[in-house]
Amino acid sequence: MIMLTYFSDRESGPQEPIYEEIKPIVWQGILSLIQTRVHDGSLANGFPSHCPGGDAVVGTDTETLWNAIRVEIKDIDTKDSQSWHVFCSQCWSTEPSPPETLAILDLIEFVARNVAQPSQLDWHDFFKHNHLSLDREEGLNKFIEDINRIFSRNRLAYYLTDDGLVERRLPSEFETVVRRTVYSTGDQKLDILLDTAIDRFLSPNPESRQDALEKLWDAFERLKSIENPSTKKLSAKLLINKATSDSATIFRSEIKAEFRSLTNIGNNLSIRHFEQGKEPVGDGGEKDYLFFRLFSLIRLMLRATGRLNEKGSEDFGNEKQEDSF
Repeated sequence: MIMLTYFSDRESGPQEPIYEEIKPIVWQGILSLIQTRVHDGSLANGFPSHCPGGDAVVGTDTETLWNAIRVEIKDIDTKDSQSWHVFCSQCWSTEPSPPETLAILDLIEFVARNVAQPSQLDWHDFFKHNHLSLDREEGLNKFIEDINRIFSRNRLAYYLTDDGLVERRLPSEFETVVRRTVYSTGDQKLDILLDTAIDRFLSPNPESRQDALEKLWDAFERLKSIENPSTKKLSAKLLINKATSDSATIFRSEIKAEFRSLTNIGNNLSIRHFEQGKEPVGDGGEKDYLFFRLFSLIRLMLRATGRLNEKGSEDFGNEKQEDSF
């Protein structure tokens, strides 16, 4: 949930997320937020520095932290020679070039996995430092709130879940429908295909959207057989008739045309088939358009035939179907 934390948000509501690339100024803000966690001991939960006089935690072991980040997160280490200084000091003299957006999102998840809220237990006068206690739940919740505020205020199409995972935000008109729709169609493989398509579509990685389209079109082909598995063409006709009123002749005709159109799109574009000569789907919003278009049709068919409820599947599966309708 995006919190309305400023007057403009409370007055006008948050602005729609429209950006997927993290700009340099936003990267600096995220970096500053993480730096604060490094220096106040929040990341001592995963990378503790201990008191020389005992086992008490006194802060973050920045060298171990940085080494882990460089090993686990691709491309997070910038070409700037000041990268170590930039990450671990309170200030920097040169503006760093931002890593790739996916690397930044990976870094956010990395921090979420290791963050905790520090509080002072006692003062060690000899070594001049505080001993710390760490509250994992409070630290994660505060980090999630701060990151999501940055995302929201900068209209980035991401948010950090309660589990500390980055997911893609959708336009508000699709957010509730796509994110909260769950399936129990009576066909386990169909449920799995639909759930997998949505999971891929919500991924921050743009490359996952191609896979989301493939899974959704596979689900569409399987859906056509749900009324009569032995004859897909007859089954599709039965499905449409069952989902539309006999009196809605124009609407039923348009739904039939939409079935044919989306079948042709799946066959002729590089979605389910990847032979040479198949036209690729562009990245300028085309994938989102096609996903929403087919998802709306599938959801309409399932809802109208009583195949939506509160139970979903977390498994994964995929099955190709013959193309005919």
